[in-house]
Amino acid sequence: MGQSPTRRGGGSESQGTVENAIQHTQSTALKGRKFESIDEQNTWLAHWEERWAAPRIHGRKKRQVLAMFAEEKPALKALPVTRFRYFRETSHTVDDSGLVQVLRSYYAAIPASPGTSSRCASTSMTSKLWMLPASCCAGIRDP
Repeated sequence: MGQSPTRRGGGSESQGTVENAIQHTQSTALKGRKFESIDEQNTWLAHWEERWAAPRIHGRKKRQVLAMFAEEKPALKALPVTRFRYFRETSHTVDDSGLVQVLRSYYAAIPASPGTSSRCASTSMTSKLWMLPASCCAGIRDP
């Protein structure tokens, strides 16, 4: 735990790996079980992981899951200290003076011309503008 899985791009042959792991857990560890709380379920899953899932032999790799994880663990990076920040994406139009209004602030939308559409992704700390259709990107910070 504490590591972040990554999803590699690719065709349909690489899709479904995570979903298969979830389906495997639901059809083995959770099948026919009911839990009074999420904590009770997590306790059971931790026990199941330690007792059955980790020591099992992986079907395709023909190796123990725990041993494969031990090999990969040094290459995994720690999760960031801060949580993922949620953002709001909004659409804007560049005005006649070349500015875009985001929340209650105006930002220069250079090199966009007036009337150009832009998208803005903003969090509580930062905003980024994307000019459409080009992918010019100007990072800006809210005051």
